[in-house]
Amino acid sequence: MARRLGIRFATAYNCNITFLGVIHHELSHALLALLTGAAIHKICLYRFPWTRKKKKDEIDENCLGYVTYSCRGIFPIPQIQNALTGVAPAALGSGTVILCGIYVLRSWQAAQWTMFLNGWLYPVLFLMVSVAHHACPSGQDLKNARFGLALMFILGVICPMPADMALS
Repeated sequence: MARRLGIRFATAYNCNITFLGVIHHELSHALLALLTGAAIHKICLYRFPWTRKKKKDEIDENCLGYVTYSCRGIFPIPQIQNALTGVAPAALGSGTVILCGIYVLRSWQAAQWTMFLNGWLYPVLFLMVSVAHHACPSGQDLKNARFGLALMFILGVICPMPADMALS
């Protein structure tokens, strides 16, 4: 995008235009941290452009939002909490994109080309693109989740899922 449209547009798109995706990303972290039993200390859903340049709390100026939490429990619970919280944006973002896609598909099936006259179509498409753009876990998310993901993989190899529970 930066090569085709310029670095200024690419930065504006990533940081400002798709802000709903950033909010969804951080809410995904917070939700999974809460559901897994972690203690949430601070949530910043979106850092506005005029606040990113200030150096406070040693936060990277490229950071668009954050959730600080601490894991609780005995081994291996904290590692699983980190893993699930780290990959939450991918899982919940995929779910949101699928739900938006179902809405668009049903709109198309019901109205075909006149679906573009529907006022809800454009906000849903904007949400879909924004969430999809920010659905990937960040480098810090994967860094926090790496041990837990490896542990869950090893547990999955040692204790595989029974065949009657597998998707057919």
